[in-house]
Amino acid sequence: MRTFIYARISTELQGVENQIEAISKFVEANGWEATQVFSDIGMYTQRDEMIDQIKQSTEEGRIVIWSFNRISRDPGHLIELAKILRKHNFTIISATEGSYENIEFSLHWNQIFKDYDPDLSDRLRENMLQAARKKDESE
Repeated sequence: MRTFIYARISTELQGVENQIEAISKFVEANGWEATQVFSDIGMYTQRDEMIDQIKQSTEEGRIVIWSFNRISRDPGHLIELAKILRKHNFTIISATEGSYENIEFSLHWNQIFKDYDPDLSDRLRENMLQAARKKDESE
């Protein structure tokens, strides 16, 4: 399974190296080997290159990030990214927040949409609750 590390900082003052080092330790602790490291300062040029590689990939993979807000804060982009990841059998894992199936990510995602589209936010929250209820009933 391919493992990409993706780190992004807003300004050069933050130091992308610290994020890469922390993510690398997380990857090692889980027994994975990083296939490639991508990093951006501000704009998303490396992220777009990483997405292109995912689209060309013929094997499953994962993207490991520091936190979900590092991959994007744009709800439209997050939706498109989720579609691409699903289509190409990639998952995204935060070193600090778990996998995207994790409830914390769902809550983070919901907060993003709340500012973007309150009606969509309410529908997403209700869908998450229904899915959790169904899972509880099946166990």
